[in-house]
Amino acid sequence: WNFFGGRIDRGEGPCRALLRELAEEAGLRVKAKHLSKLRRVPAGGHKRATGRELHYYVLSVEHELAPRLNREHSSFGWFKRNRLPARFNLPTTVAIEQGLLNRIRA
Repeated sequence: WNFFGGRIDRGEGPCRALLRELAEEAGLRVKAKHLSKLRRVPAGGHKRATGRELHYYVLSVEHELAPRLNREHSSFGWFKRNRLPARFNLPTTVAIEQGLLNRIRA
């Protein structure tokens, strides 16, 4: 399991990259004003995130979204914090270990 996201292209900032990735991976067209930055973890700022800088945002919405997944994803799910799946990719693992899920309003 993993959060939506990806690499920042040349000339892009983290927020713009996230907007692009959400459109590409999840078919979600959102406005930057609905994103709130949670944290930046610098390259080497976490024992596992040695090679790249990680940026985390939360998207505020009025109702639940149903993403239209591209070929990079096979499924999606909504999980309560105390009922998360057992395995994650590296950026999601770092977010959980940094306590970022606890900073999000339910």
